[in-house]
Amino acid sequence: MEDADMRAACRAAQGATKYDYLDGYDARYFPPRFLCRLKQGGSYPAQVPGYVNPSLVLLSSLTIACASASWITRAKPAAHNIPEEGRAV
Repeated sequence: MEDADMRAACRAAQGATKYDYLDGYDARYFPPRFLCRLKQGGSYPAQVPGYVNPSLVLLSSLTIACASASWITRAKPAAHNIPEEGRAV
C-alpha cells in the first residue's frame, strides 16, 4: 500500500523531524483518516482535514431526518382522498 503520495503527505504534515522516524501508514475509511505511524510508537494525522468527520455526522443526521419526515408525511392518510359516495353530507 506504500505510495509516494502517502510519504509526501506525512512529510507535509510534520516536516522532516518526525518523517525520518516513519514506520508505516494507517488508512481508515470510517471514520476517514490517514495516520503516519512512527518507529518508536505513536502516530500523527495527515491528509484528512479536521472538519470532514463532523461534516459527515451532520450530513448523515440530516439525511436520516429528511427520510423520516418524508416517510411520516407519506404514511398519513389524506382526508381529500375519500370517494364522493363515502362522504357525509
